[in-house]
Amino acid sequence: MISTGGWVSSARIIQGAPFFFFVFCFFFNPVLSATNPNYTACAPQTCDGILIQYPFSLSSQSGSGCGYPGLNLLCLDNNQTLLLQTPTLNFTVSGIDYSARSIDVAIDPMYMEGPGNCRYPRKNMTLEDIKGTTDPLPFIFTNGATIQVTFFYNCSTPSSGSGSGGYSGDGGVYDFTVNVVPSCSAAASRSYAFFGADSPGTVAMNCQSSVIFPVSASSTVNNLASTLSDSFSMNWTVDTTICRGCSGSDGRCGSDSKGNFMCFCQDDSQNDSHLATCNHS
Repeated sequence: MISTGGWVSSARIIQGAPFFFFVFCFFFNPVLSATNPNYTACAPQTCDGILIQYPFSLSSQSGSGCGYPGLNLLCLDNNQTLLLQTPTLNFTVSGIDYSARSIDVAIDPMYMEGPGNCRYPRKNMTLEDIKGTTDPLPFIFTNGATIQVTFFYNCSTPSSGSGSGGYSGDGGVYDFTVNVVPSCSAAASRSYAFFGADSPGTVAMNCQSSVIFPVSASSTVNNLASTLSDSFSMNWTVDTTICRGCSGSDGRCGSDSKGNFMCFCQDDSQNDSHLATCNHS
């Protein structure tokens, strides 16, 4: 007489074999179980409806090499406000165009001062101030879209005349009529704005304060105060074309602390940080 007990046990083992084989492969196959943590950390993010990806990263991704050094953005107010933090200044971000390599930012209201409708930055914001001097950020003002303005506030210097108020401080005849900012001027004092490189320098003016800052190229003396709340544009000089091959092979772009490009692949066995693409063979 043949016992069926052993046959039943064997059948159960055979039927359960696929499950145990799957579990074994999942836990012991290095490809399936080892995901590059940088790949996970550097997934594209959004804040205020703006896509955040290389060369930028969010501060929450810091330490993962997701963005170019210094190009960290801060997401605040329940995902409603995006800030660009430079070494000494903050700017609110209103848009990023990755194909044009440009970022639109506005001066943070915390840096503004002045009465009523006459608001202006309380500190210089030249390109050098924005970039910083130690490991300067890779930005330039967008040609044709952003200009620099030199603003003189509450000046006793008449809008035109001659003598010590000369254009170059040399006593010559001058005329600043077209530079008067109406919203910041009164009968006894005037404020002036000089766009681009056209500025007399502080030696020629007798004013309460002066400051240099970027504005949209559409700004004039008549709308200067209102356009300060608008954005101006900067281009980044980081070469992001190499990222196309990485992202095209399902990798995620990043860089090391020195700015060298890195391609993070999902498969941790390919964790060669300087790969241009991910190998799927």
